[in-house]
Amino acid sequence: MKKDAQGGNLCFLMDAQGRTLAQGALMEAPSGRYLQVRILEDIAGEPLHRREVQLVSMADGAESILARVTEERGSRIVLEKLQNLGHELRQNVRVPIVFSTPIYPLSGDWRGRRWVQSVDLSCGGIAFLIEEELAVGERLEVVIPITDQPLVLPFEVLRTRPHRNFCAGQFVDLCHDQEALVRKAVFGIQIDQRVPGSR
Repeated sequence: MKKDAQGGNLCFLMDAQGRTLAQGALMEAPSGRYLQVRILEDIAGEPLHRREVQLVSMADGAESILARVTEERGSRIVLEKLQNLGHELRQNVRVPIVFSTPIYPLSGDWRGRRWVQSVDLSCGGIAFLIEEELAVGERLEVVIPITDQPLVLPFEVLRTRPHRNFCAGQFVDLCHDQEALVRKAVFGIQIDQRVPGSR
């Protein structure tokens, strides 16, 4: 779900290090110089006024934006857009999380199922530990069990460190619904890890 109860597009405000500061609802399309956001959850508990933030919208196809907070009025803030950051920022938001999950080969010379332990998850890929060696460029399917419903996603190996049993790569050929579910899970994990007593 990408809109809040009052129709705003859900978004996250992040600092330069990629830490989530607040969850909000963007009240209009980000086409003008100034944007208005209603803060739904103040995660960092810090004043935002005059800060530069990265606004990451959950709306499909939306670009991330670098902006400065110019006003705070209760739960509403006004942002002055400084520059577009493109789509890559949202893809690269990465959260540490540990779970065991199976992988299945789509290429390579092995068959069956292997088990891996996740290290971190992003909107665009996953890193994990595995006892067996995988080859760069190898394609497989990985089960992501922490989304609303478990997802089986195609994955391409980009980096390995065999001496550390480490492997990282990117999801490939995801459909729109799969991308949305992974995005929701990644941002949900980040909020849970920053908010004491959250679900």
